[in-house]
Amino acid sequence: MSGLSIVQDLAPCSTCPIHRWSIFSELSIEDLQHLPIAVHDRSVIEGTVLSREGAPALQAFVVRQGVVKLERWGPDGMHLVQLLRSGDIWGFEGLDQEQYQHTATTLTAAHICCLEVDALQQWCERDPRVRKAIRRRLQRAHQETEDHLLLLLSSNAELRVVGFLVRWCRDYPDRQKIALPLRRQELANYLGMSKEHLSRIMARLKRQGLLHEQQGWIQVDYLRLRAVSASHVKPVENPNG
Repeated sequence: MSGLSIVQDLAPCSTCPIHRWSIFSELSIEDLQHLPIAVHDRSVIEGTVLSREGAPALQAFVVRQGVVKLERWGPDGMHLVQLLRSGDIWGFEGLDQEQYQHTATTLTAAHICCLEVDALQQWCERDPRVRKAIRRRLQRAHQETEDHLLLLLSSNAELRVVGFLVRWCRDYPDRQKIALPLRRQELANYLGMSKEHLSRIMARLKRQGLLHEQQGWIQVDYLRLRAVSASHVKPVENPNG
């Protein structure tokens, strides 16, 4: 793995700000203070490769902070298949499979919790709550992948972009500055369109006041974007924009 962690300490799970979203959400504070496995908190730089497709799945990961991309090899090269943020997990396929199914790379500096798969497997066998929680989180990740596929299959290009922005910003206050550290070409590939087409759509959304973008960060008019996505109607161009 490249770009190894700058800091690696035991994670304070009982005080973790993403506890309510994590695989430990069903455990009490007392449970968290006496975890039967070590949870290591890694601080890593942008561009760190934390797992590689096909490598032995020895660790599972939880994103505490930052953005991570998951990629898989296809017939024509590497493809972005999922974007992860706080509370998202990957590598838990190691509980059932011997190899990682994705290559995971940080798009920003990040804090990542790492768990040894062997110890996690033993814990799951002793405590069914943990296995249930992991299964639920994996089902959520699968649902998000299906939602993205349906977006690509059923929407025109502009609604594809709007739908992605609505999903990306839905857990944040309206007009909050939110990290979107994808290169334009990478985002275009993820949304199934050309870079030029994406740039035209993004420029149009900016003129309409629905989107502001600067150096890997965006701000959106979330309520208006959601209304556009829900109505399946193209936004009306602002004649004064």
